[in-house]
Amino acid sequence: MECHRNDCLPCVRAKIRRLSRRIALVRPTVMITITGLPDTWALARPAITEVRRITKRAGYEWGWIHAVERNPSLDGAHLHAWAKGDVPPADVLAAATSRAGLGSVHRQPVTHLGGMSYQWKTPGHSRQANADARVLNGTRLWHASPGFLKPR
Repeated sequence: MECHRNDCLPCVRAKIRRLSRRIALVRPTVMITITGLPDTWALARPAITEVRRITKRAGYEWGWIHAVERNPSLDGAHLHAWAKGDVPPADVLAAATSRAGLGSVHRQPVTHLGGMSYQWKTPGHSRQANADARVLNGTRLWHASPGFLKPR
């Protein structure tokens, strides 16, 4: 039986498996990585929200599901996301992240639907990694735009 807590590794691993299947059904078209994020959700969230606000004001109607992850060098964080809809081109995303005070953007098309759990490799790795992931994501494992997880 699952307790469904985000600090329970068996439950987190089960959630990640279910989420990965749901994301595959949604069929995202773009994978995005944004660097230069602060290392707490309280500081990262306003900048991430600003990126979406800027791009929506520019006329792009898109959604995403993302998680913040600590850099391997432990000096800050980055965001991984799956996106769908009218996803802004790389130059528009780069301008938005720069205005929001973040780092670089890597945008690439999704060519296959395997590996949908890549963004959530950290929370299921170990208790320490799980605790760190919850600090970086405000106790949650992921954040999604409204309606993102509804299949096409």
